[in-house]
Amino acid sequence: MRGSSLLGLAGRWLLLVWGMLVATAGIVFITRAGLGTTPISTVPFTVGEITGLTFGEATFAVNILFVLVQWALLRSRFHYSSFCELSPANATLLAGASGFTA
Repeated sequence: MRGSSLLGLAGRWLLLVWGMLVATAGIVFITRAGLGTTPISTVPFTVGEITGLTFGEATFAVNILFVLVQWALLRSRFHYSSFCELSPANATLLAGASGFTA
């Protein structure tokens, strides 16, 4: 019984990572093709254009800024688990868009 729950958890993590990689690839391909960006990617795209950062680096920096602003606004209601949002999504963006300058 315990082995099947571990396999289920591993499968869910694998599916999560796969989904993030597919979403990242879609964002990068659409942007590279010159078709525009998703609404949430416009800020990092613009930051990358201005600063010369890659698309992945700019996305990581902007997402850190978003979490810090959320922390400043919510103060005591802020849950530190929100910092966990940065690692998986941004790791895939850094990997997927590492050589892509905006």
